[in-house]
Amino acid sequence: MESLHTYLACSLALLASLGAGTPQLRYENNATADFLEANSKLDSANYYIFTRQDAGNCSSPLCGGFFVKGLNVPLTKCFDGASAPDCYVAELNVSTLGSPDAEQVQQFIAQFLSGSALVRGDLEPFDMEQFPMVPRLVVSEAWSGATGNEPWGQSWLLADTSIRCATTPCLYLEGSMLNEKKVQALAGVDLESLTGGGRELSQRGYEELTQRNIIAAGTLELVEGQSGKAQIFVASEWYTQISVIFCTEDEQCGEKKWCRQLQGTQESACTPFAQLGDMCEGFTLPWLFQRCAPDLICQTPDSSASIADLSGICQVPEDVKDASLAVPPPRRRLRFLPFNLR
Repeated sequence: MESLHTYLACSLALLASLGAGTPQLRYENNATADFLEANSKLDSANYYIFTRQDAGNCSSPLCGGFFVKGLNVPLTKCFDGASAPDCYVAELNVSTLGSPDAEQVQQFIAQFLSGSALVRGDLEPFDMEQFPMVPRLVVSEAWSGATGNEPWGQSWLLADTSIRCATTPCLYLEGSMLNEKKVQALAGVDLESLTGGGRELSQRGYEELTQRNIIAAGTLELVEGQSGKAQIFVASEWYTQISVIFCTEDEQCGEKKWCRQLQGTQESACTPFAQLGDMCEGFTLPWLFQRCAPDLICQTPDSSASIADLSGICQVPEDVKDASLAVPPPRRRLRFLPFNLR
């Protein structure tokens, strides 16, 4: 009996040492499922996906925006409390996000409006000039699709619990269905069956999952192993969370960038200066405006003296007086409109 007590004490000490520094409890049997489902801390509410552009004929912002719907639910609760298959949004507000890269932000907004990205946020009203109670989507999380595939199946938030087992299947993943109060322990996720994904992309997904949560769309599939049966998640698409940092003035952007307004939002982000030979300035949409690097000037062709609003070319100041700009006339661009195009 004494030897048995000694063995148990040593075993418990070994398990404690293996779990040191890891916040999750470790189990090696399917009782893990009950533990995870009873103690889940994953928050999977308020996730949305783009559905369609608004084709209304009224003036902006009452028309001209877009529609979104909640993932995994037949009806979405709109900003006014009414439920509908999808809800109208006049503005995508990304000011609460936290990469000082305007291109990354623009790519994400374009990706979201193509249906290949997800956001978490709140649908709420705001006042826009003479229009009160305009609906907007205030984004708190931005999730970028890995492959661009059209997702099918249900969308789940997946987390690695750090549980590792001696037998299979091992319930080492925790899954929470987006916008639903459903949590499940999973024996793995299949990212290798994605169309057009490739091994490199699936490997990146597995590595990302060991470091932070991912979202995946797809279905559950039953597998069997030495310790019994369990479910894995077979993905049709997976999403990685991105972060962006916005600016309000040029001084926040360093020496190689300046602060420029983003398309489809009231926010601005740092964008690189135009370089030697690039087009610059002129009247254009604010998110297309180009500013020369500090050691260059924007020189317009001689023929532009009688043509207002033409763009110029970034040139070295010392060369401007003697150099003739043998370049084709730039295209005339649109003057900035007093509202955001979405």
